[in-house]
Amino acid sequence: MKKILLVYGDIRTVNIGDYIQSLAAKQYFDDEDYELVNRDELGLYSGAPAKVIMNTWLTYKPENWPPSNKITPLFVALHINSSVEKIMLSPENIGYFKKYEPIGCRDIYTMNLFKSRGVDAYFSSCLTTTLDLTYKVPKHREGIYIVDPLAYMPNGKGVIEILKTLFLAVLNVKSVLHIIRNYRKNNKYKLRLSKIGVGRILLITKSYLFLRKLLDKDVFDQAIFITQYHEGNEYKSEEERFLRANELLRKYASAKYVITSRIHCALPCLGFQTPVIYIRNLEEGKKSTCRLGGLGDFFNVVEVQNTKIISKFFDGKLKADFCFKNKDTYKIYHDSLIEKCLNFIKNGK
Repeated sequence: MKKILLVYGDIRTVNIGDYIQSLAAKQYFDDEDYELVNRDELGLYSGAPAKVIMNTWLTYKPENWPPSNKITPLFVALHINSSVEKIMLSPENIGYFKKYEPIGCRDIYTMNLFKSRGVDAYFSSCLTTTLDLTYKVPKHREGIYIVDPLAYMPNGKGVIEILKTLFLAVLNVKSVLHIIRNYRKNNKYKLRLSKIGVGRILLITKSYLFLRKLLDKDVFDQAIFITQYHEGNEYKSEEERFLRANELLRKYASAKYVITSRIHCALPCLGFQTPVIYIRNLEEGKKSTCRLGGLGDFFNVVEVQNTKIISKFFDGKLKADFCFKNKDTYKIYHDSLIEKCLNFIKNGK
């Protein structure tokens, strides 16, 4: 049977983490007989019968759910966001999910949503922790990567907050410009007078204000800044987006260590045994935090609130030669995920 590989369409912004999730599913395909289908348009699919590994975030278009009856899904590492849970868990949709029980959930929040509505569900962890099947770890690690140290700025919507942060950007202009140049060197990264452009300056400034308290100067000077969040025209085609996801995974697999607030950077690092520090922003709202239940326990965490470091797992500032190991709690789910996906592709169950 044909396979479906999820893509995410012609959208204003692109999260490369979505494509990292798709690569985690693609590594289980046993041939090249697959079709790219928009995750948010599975209900519109009219092609040949196909199977799909549904390790994904649902959804921007709940009106296009459930998928076409030509699609056979494996629900594993699934997240239903709090922003659409009422629509996604309507009686009609619950009936659809019950046909494919048990539902493997990426987080405790999603698992509890299903269980509260009588759907058999379990915490499966995330499929991106199994990317070590494809990306091999070199003997010599090099490079410190800082990947979206803050992914969101909840307080950035108010005019006063924006002006205050821009003022701080001017006060710290040398360091802010250093980060901007670093981003532009290592990413397709535009800064212009747009909502995203201003948002990037705000995030860079906020990030610097807590990173200077967290990092020794040698780390700040040599670290490579990466973003997984782009304007749609920075990576226009699906091919470009997959190539960028593949490029980033190779960097993470060989890194000395990684600092990030992106779960689809941190989770692959666990599989690669790349030391990773997860930045948890305590200002984030439910739409973001509902994704972390269960997964958050896998990480070495630094908690941040309004540029202040609330908690961390080490003393002093982080140095370039800092050595630490990841937790291994993710491993109890790792082999089960692999077995389920291999069996589904081979046998359709």
